[in-house]
Amino acid sequence: VGALADALGDATIFQLRIREEAGAIGQKMPAELDAALAKVSADFSASDLEGALAPYADEPAVEPLRKLASIWSGGASGVATEAVADALERFLAVEERFVGRADTDAATRELVKAAPRPEAAAVLLAHAKLGDRAALVRALIAALPRVQALPGRATEDEAARLEK
Repeated sequence: VGALADALGDATIFQLRIREEAGAIGQKMPAELDAALAKVSADFSASDLEGALAPYADEPAVEPLRKLASIWSGGASGVATEAVADALERFLAVEERFVGRADTDAATRELVKAAPRPEAAAVLLAHAKLGDRAALVRALIAALPRVQALPGRATEDEAARLEK
């Protein structure tokens, strides 16, 4: 988790993500936008990317870049906050299905009856790895000060998700 926080703090990570998304778009990328994004520097921000994308508002091929700009609008801190909140929500979504049940067998029976088989199997497999997942949650919580110290600022929505 600490390595994730350190990696997100690197000023070039956003630049690399832009190049990755642009490369995935390939030939569908408008030539002028492709040329502009090839010159992206480490200080290029999400708002800069949004500005570069503005003339291509009706171009569906650049949607991955618009999504990237939205994700990075809060800077590295926003991205890390979103990732931590997502991991915690996923953990809770699984474990809340087992809380308050008489025993694990009862929770398993309820789950198998109520959910489609692939979903039930995924939840049961995740719950079976509770120890490892709990260790990850502890590491995420311990890393929160590092996440909050990253450049940028989590949006209000990202911060609210983390406060839940």
